[in-house]
Amino acid sequence: MKPTRPAYDKNEATKFIINRLKHPSEEMSFLRAAHGDGEAWAAETRCLVKKLFMYDPPVVPLNPVVAEEIKFEGYTRKKIYYMAAEDLKCSAYVLIPEGLNAPEPAIAALHDHSGMFYYGKEKIVEHKEPGDYINYIHEYSYGGRGFASELARRGYIVIVPDALGWGERGPAKESWLIGGLYDMLSQQKDLPGYIYKYDQIAAEKFDSLCKHILYAGHTFMGVVSQNDMRSVDYLISMPEVDGSRIGCVGLSMGGLRTTLMMAMDTRVRCGVPVGFPALYPYSLPQHGMSAWLSAGDLWYKLPFPDFAALAMPRELLVLYCENDQLFELASMRRSVETTAAAYEKAGYKNSFMSAGFPVGHQFDYEMQEYAFEWLDAKLKK
Repeated sequence: MKPTRPAYDKNEATKFIINRLKHPSEEMSFLRAAHGDGEAWAAETRCLVKKLFMYDPPVVPLNPVVAEEIKFEGYTRKKIYYMAAEDLKCSAYVLIPEGLNAPEPAIAALHDHSGMFYYGKEKIVEHKEPGDYINYIHEYSYGGRGFASELARRGYIVIVPDALGWGERGPAKESWLIGGLYDMLSQQKDLPGYIYKYDQIAAEKFDSLCKHILYAGHTFMGVVSQNDMRSVDYLISMPEVDGSRIGCVGLSMGGLRTTLMMAMDTRVRCGVPVGFPALYPYSLPQHGMSAWLSAGDLWYKLPFPDFAALAMPRELLVLYCENDQLFELASMRRSVETTAAAYEKAGYKNSFMSAGFPVGHQFDYEMQEYAFEWLDAKLKK
């Protein structure tokens, strides 16, 4: 007689991982009974998050350099470079409206992921000659316009920084990090075929960049958060900017970056994260999660909607897409309800708002107008 083989659970090998991802402890959540003072909780938790992000380089002078200046209707766009750390340079656009009555409010406008790495800051501004790729991004994700430029025309000073890995901060020169992109350096850039191939390779290899950051003792989340806060440093250094009236806004990864900025930088008065309110465990069945989101056991102890509550008592407007292809609607609604509950428990109920729109994963014209009116009410008083 053949020996009977015990039934094999095909998920047995990874059950210890899935159980933690699906059932976070939430021990750092403000909604736990142990926490009562919202601002004290936020300050203490922010310090713990900073340790998990593992990137806190010494502060260095910005040493800004203006590399380009182009006049558009209603504003001037400057391309600038400044130092995030001794060995890390950032690139950004700064949009300065005409007819300023300085000091004026400012906004950090944060670009998305979208699997398109060739462009970063370029995705959310207008261009003299945009080309097919920019036109596609604007039409598909942004209601047919570069929303950062619209904010400048509404009177805001706007900074649009590249995230590490995108635009001018892509790793194409490091062949050991990004593989096949090295072979493209001699090819003619800005052509559709080149951009498509670049994005394809960069998307395939992006996790490798994030893993190398981990090997270096940092996290991608930590680097992005610190870099975006340096963009606030730049805004505050401008005599034209009222440092008490700074906001931020972004879609998708830009929504994550907005949430990071609101959570970690108390100088920012208000923020509008768009299209990134989902609970981590409920995102897994949809499309999995990339290495770039990893930060120790942060999401086990502090699920994303609780992390978003680190913004309190400052004002937060979360916009979500009801037909989003990336996140389950029930998860998004549960997420905003959790953040709202934290705000209410702390006594800041009126400082949190959320709204869903019947669209896919985008920040369309109607959503932008809704967000801009809200920002006007918060920053132009």
